[in-house]
Amino acid sequence: KMLYIVNFQQEYLYESAANDRFDSIYRMLRMKYGDMKPTSNGNGFSFTDAHKNMVTITVHPGTSKGGQDFWYCDLTYYWGAGALLTYMKSLNEI
Repeated sequence: KMLYIVNFQQEYLYESAANDRFDSIYRMLRMKYGDMKPTSNGNGFSFTDAHKNMVTITVHPGTSKGGQDFWYCDLTYYWGAGALLTYMKSLNEI
């Protein structure tokens, strides 16, 4: 009964365009969350605060529902879910 995740996603035809957007958003996040150390998560970065709130920025290839190949840039906010996501990742590594 509580919103804990919101995702914004934009598709791009070219990897370079998606990476340009990624770089722009990453710089904005660094300015906003400069006191938090970003953690690499494979295809992007995560910023987590002491309250387990997290924001992630990623770039990845994918196929749309219509079958067209795109590059996606995702910006996702999690409220209080950082601990849960870290736990789930550790389970997948077992």
